[in-house]
Amino acid sequence: MNLAAYAIMTILSLLLLERSPPGPDDVAPDTGVVPDAPPPIDYLIIAPEAFRDELEPLLTFHRGLGRTPSVLTLDAITAMSPAATGSPASAGVTSDQIRNAVEAVARDNPLRFLLLVGDPAPRRDGAPALPAGVGRKVPYPGIVDDDTFPTDWTYSVESRAGRVAVGRFPVSTEAEVTAMVDKTLRYAQDAGGPWQRRLALFGGPANFNPFVDALIESETTRLLDEAIPYEFDVDFVFAKPSSAYAWRPDDLGGKIGRELSEGALFAAYFGHGMPTALDLVEFRDRYYSIGDAEQLANISIPNGKPIFFALACHTGAFDQKGGALSLAEGLFLNPNGPIAVVASSRTSHPYGNAVLGRAMVAELLIGRPATVGEAVLAVKRAMGRHRMFVGEVLVPGDVRTLFEEHAALYNLLGDPGLPIRYPGGLRVETEGPTRVGLPIRIRVEHAGKTTITLETRRKEIRGALEPVPATGAVEDAFAAMARNHDVAIDKVVHRVDADLRSGEVVSMPPAPGAGSYVVKVFAHGPHSAAGSVLVEVGP
Repeated sequence: MNLAAYAIMTILSLLLLERSPPGPDDVAPDTGVVPDAPPPIDYLIIAPEAFRDELEPLLTFHRGLGRTPSVLTLDAITAMSPAATGSPASAGVTSDQIRNAVEAVARDNPLRFLLLVGDPAPRRDGAPALPAGVGRKVPYPGIVDDDTFPTDWTYSVESRAGRVAVGRFPVSTEAEVTAMVDKTLRYAQDAGGPWQRRLALFGGPANFNPFVDALIESETTRLLDEAIPYEFDVDFVFAKPSSAYAWRPDDLGGKIGRELSEGALFAAYFGHGMPTALDLVEFRDRYYSIGDAEQLANISIPNGKPIFFALACHTGAFDQKGGALSLAEGLFLNPNGPIAVVASSRTSHPYGNAVLGRAMVAELLIGRPATVGEAVLAVKRAMGRHRMFVGEVLVPGDVRTLFEEHAALYNLLGDPGLPIRYPGGLRVETEGPTRVGLPIRIRVEHAGKTTITLETRRKEIRGALEPVPATGAVEDAFAAMARNHDVAIDKVVHRVDADLRSGEVVSMPPAPGAGSYVVKVFAHGPHSAAGSVLVEVGP
């Protein structure tokens, strides 16, 4: 047997047995009956031996979902490394060794999920590192950046079940493992509620050039009004003082924290970013932070911890020297923070980020993958289907190379096998004519307590906006921005709470005028659900 074959057999034996070899008293007598083969592995955890006990509740959770989870320790991988590669065990496990181990499991198992439990740059002296792989950076014109970047995409191999979804707990201590496992289980057990239909979106000013800025803002408007299904509620903060959706610059970090604390199914930031902060916004020759790691690491989300996407540069740099936390790590390691964070480990491209945003809407809100890892995998794989050809004038070289880079740049911090808590679906239909002055009659296939709203389209602003003073006391300008934001974000024309019988026809008050509206229905209770129907009100 050659050394490579021996190494693979060693990994598989350690993985499948997960215990010491049997002693003489443990060996059953030979009855001539061939024992059953071990069940196929579909969920794999790679972690230091020291974290095994803390991970047991997570393994139990996945078994309860009908999966066959298993743990492979770094010690087990390192133990077979000298024979397999000739490298000294004292050097620690390498990304090549980890990938080889994952490939060995995936070769003979329907492996779907891989969770890496450990930090690429541990914050505790003596803690074992669980290294990321290495990706090659695409050079962007005028940008000085590293030639390589850290990525867990290296471990997303092909198995008998398809490509493996990878996530990571960037933890350095047993206490952090326990906290992240507990947060994961609490999300799965959350009673649900209005947060399941809520999206919390935050944008920073583009500040590239007029053409690019206009392209980004036009695409954002299109996504908000046309692409995002209307059964979802969208709360939006745009950190651009001239926007109706702007918030006062001196309280942007606080506003983001408060919006997240209300809970959401998904949250996202798009704009510029740094390893430990979001962008700065300028107003009257002074710069204000949109939010930094210190502010956002302390948020508290009692219910509805969202899956958070940061479509920005560097916010997911989880390999900082000295084990310093990136913004994404700080958000995720907060026991009361988002349930998962997806962020870029180095500079990302505005076009790549825009295409990712398109893919997110289509794959997450329409396709609805069942788990966090499958959702991230679906978004990455869908980039080629969501191209914006007018934006490709910005792309250096082959656009496919840029897409491949972005698939590797964006890493998932969180459990890839965690089911996403989508709301159930409701069938909503209109009954009879819809004209000015007539009640809007709808039929809902649901029995129970519901909230029904008649709303304007997202691109419409119902109330009157006030001018933001260009001079005078800055507090007056900030207060005007806050009032304008509250006006712009409020789309509800009428609201009705009702206890319905299935198929009952409900009359909503008339619309205030002719035009396009949407009726949204949310069903309360342990199995919350949402539905919507667009309504054209004639004169």
